[in-house]
Amino acid sequence: MRLAVPGLLLLALSLLVGVGSDRTNAEGADLAADALLRGEAIFTANGCMGCHGEGGRPLVALSTYTDEELSSLILAPANPTMPAFGFSDTELADLVAFLKQRYP
Repeated sequence: MRLAVPGLLLLALSLLVGVGSDRTNAEGADLAADALLRGEAIFTANGCMGCHGEGGRPLVALSTYTDEELSSLILAPANPTMPAFGFSDTELADLVAFLKQRYP
């Protein structure tokens, strides 16, 4: 009986941790989905599809860039026809997340 009590306590603890992990994973997924939606809204609101949409300069293989590299390209574009945007850190992170998901 003495061996059963610690085993039951360990089982109960592992179940509680598992439930908390699922909630944390779900919350993380919700936050990531929200960031993608905000990034898409930023992409649309700033007219990015005008140049990077159908018939424009394609966005390809963005997953080969680090988030920092892609952020730098957005903030200080190499192409003079692309305006430099003054995005906040959060807006930039959301936009980069969206771009890497949409144009991997």
